[in-house]
Amino acid sequence: MLISALNDFIDNDNKYICVSRPRRFGKTIASNMLCAYYSKGCDSREMFKKLKISKAKNFEKYLNKFNFIKIDVASAYQNANVKNDALVELTDFIRDEFKAQFPSVRFADNDTMANCILRVYAATKERFVIILDEYDSLVRDQFGTHLFEEYLMFLNGLFKSDILKPAIALAYITGILPVVRDRVQSKLNNFEEYT
Repeated sequence: MLISALNDFIDNDNKYICVSRPRRFGKTIASNMLCAYYSKGCDSREMFKKLKISKAKNFEKYLNKFNFIKIDVASAYQNANVKNDALVELTDFIRDEFKAQFPSVRFADNDTMANCILRVYAATKERFVIILDEYDSLVRDQFGTHLFEEYLMFLNGLFKSDILKPAIALAYITGILPVVRDRVQSKLNNFEEYT
């Protein structure tokens, strides 16, 4: 059971998971299920109560307990008004979401997603589950050097910061490719791969 397996990664150093599978293998459906389970933005007890997972020893411990960020990287790029500014637009959108969800926390107009997470964690001690669906879409396709370098900085800011590490309960990325070692290895070398 995916939820039970991922619960075992929370609160340890192996909380960075990469799941790679070909298209149409249910990666997005699985990430939506994880959102329903982990997100404190909903009460999903009824949805899960008749399922086998509800009997797992750690089911109640993490049910609807975390702030949740899910980003479909391919859609973020496809929906960008200016393709080369896709990450800028995504960051602006996420920052606005943080401002709406956490009105008591002060955010700067130039805060990155990582900075927003840090500000919330510093103010509330609440942790986050982060899912990047199709994380590899900006890696496997041919994009400009500027966007690729910006994406590497985005990944580095989220997943390689010792300061941010306590604020992340779980990071789960999906894609077609395993961690692309020749292009993003140093940015994602802390991810455990499951293919």
